[in-house]
Amino acid sequence: MLTSLVLIFEGKSEHASSQIGYSAARLCRVERELVIQPIAISTEGGQSADVAVIFDLTIPGWLPATTTARDGAAVVSNSYSLFAAATYRTQGEAGFLWSQCLPSLTRNSKASAPRVDIEVVRHRVAPPVCNAGTSAGFPSATFAVTAKAGPASPIPNDVVTKMQILVSVPEFISISDTSIPISLKSRCASPGLCASQINVEIEQLETVHRMPDDSYTARFPLPSEQPPQVPLLHQHPMNGLRTPSGHIGPAMMTRSLLHPEVPSRFKLEEGCEGSLYTFSPDWSTVDLKVGITADNLLPRLDSPFLRVRHTLHLAMHVAYNGGEDVVQFALPLHFIVLPPGLTVRTPAQSSQYEYAPCTLPAYIQLFHDNGEAKVDPLRGVPPAYKDTEDRPERKVDAPEYVPIGTQTLPLVIPNLLI
Repeated sequence: MLTSLVLIFEGKSEHASSQIGYSAARLCRVERELVIQPIAISTEGGQSADVAVIFDLTIPGWLPATTTARDGAAVVSNSYSLFAAATYRTQGEAGFLWSQCLPSLTRNSKASAPRVDIEVVRHRVAPPVCNAGTSAGFPSATFAVTAKAGPASPIPNDVVTKMQILVSVPEFISISDTSIPISLKSRCASPGLCASQINVEIEQLETVHRMPDDSYTARFPLPSEQPPQVPLLHQHPMNGLRTPSGHIGPAMMTRSLLHPEVPSRFKLEEGCEGSLYTFSPDWSTVDLKVGITADNLLPRLDSPFLRVRHTLHLAMHVAYNGGEDVVQFALPLHFIVLPPGLTVRTPAQSSQYEYAPCTLPAYIQLFHDNGEAKVDPLRGVPPAYKDTEDRPERKVDAPEYVPIGTQTLPLVIPNLLI
């Protein structure tokens, strides 16, 4: 007789180092009892019996993906496992006299199934494109960069501040991509400013914490039962070597994602070979394609012991009246994992996307019949507009630029460029 079948899904995040010790955090614990009423199981003749139970588990949607990363002698990981334990009742055998005088004997026994590792993968699906038969694509994110000259710069500040740069990169980049398209548009109202070269660097910054990161635990609802007070179901071999308590700063590792066989320095030439590109009041476009390597590449990640971010560094060599300087700025990149079998096309600036329609509220929702504005008695402002009509989506042209950030950075001398 099967009386209980408990299923447990447990996630954990671990930091293990032979030099520092071991630390762990329980990400989640979901427990489900699958047997509501005892189930009779026949094992006549010593044959095993199978019991099929339909179940589902509600798993938190904020869990970090299954990950393993190394930082020197330390190994940081996020992992998940499924555990099952059954309780069953068996009928004991007794002699003839005992069976006549006493009720039948029963015995409760327990059995556990082998642990099953579960891989959690966080996917991001690209929005659909309007043209049938084309693959999905992520839109571009465009950043506006404003520069200013430093105190020791040979280029006057009034010339530098008139330079405008717009940089467009894909909003999301798959870790399976081999290159990243970068589009730069620039102009300058001051005549005589030239550019000779653009250098590109793409970095992955891994921040490894020895103890659970306070900023992460404050944002995500980790269970209150944490190790070692409540041990994990699957113990690490270094479980007894606990990291000493106290403040231990994080370790940071920076990796270059540039492909070693693909150029990352681009010469800017206008007209004949060797002629520098000269800024003009009109927009000029430079399209770059930077190769990246898949070695040690991780998607963007937040977890108790590991945080992964990516940055695009650009450096433009500029010259004015014999003086040279370098404009340097950094932009964030967002690497993701795509569902299996899905390919993403990075659309051009002139492509079309599906946008929600932008409509104004109806007049009667904001004004009374006499023309006076409606006022919310509680907030003292016009009532919030609620669009209750079902309007079909429309196809609109993607905006040429959508600035979402501005940086004001000083110029630096060329020999500081790495």
